[in-house]
Amino acid sequence: MPAFALRPVTPEDGDFLLAVFRASHPEYEMLPVGEEQKRQLIGMQFQLQTSDYRARYPESRHEIIEVDGKPAGRIWVAGTDYEIRILDVGLLPEVRNRGVGTALAAPILAEARACGKPVASSVLKANAGSLRWHQRLGFRLKSEDQFYFYLECPASVD
Repeated sequence: MPAFALRPVTPEDGDFLLAVFRASHPEYEMLPVGEEQKRQLIGMQFQLQTSDYRARYPESRHEIIEVDGKPAGRIWVAGTDYEIRILDVGLLPEVRNRGVGTALAAPILAEARACGKPVASSVLKANAGSLRWHQRLGFRLKSEDQFYFYLECPASVD
């Protein structure tokens, strides 16, 4: 597994975060619109997501994942009174499937077990890779809607 580190997101990370968002949402690439419209739509969706997470989870941790000293992704985690929620985790394609995501999840799951809280997450139904990753970590389907699976990893693993 490559060496990785976390650091807080800074205002200078905006372009990089947008690139991670785009790489993590390939469904936008299938839209039957021109590249400029696609770019604008993706930017708007990214801003909406960012604003929503900041408003709903003001005490959350939003961090850049660095692999071998270079920005490679982001993770956004929020703790509440009743759960730890992985709001978003995204890795650039070139660092996926190298163990980074699993290594990132380990301390989150350990923290949740230590405080007796489940870990919640959601996965776009079209993102089979993310769903497999969550299932390998012990997440179970809690509910679903038209677009998302809502998953939970219990505080204690059976």
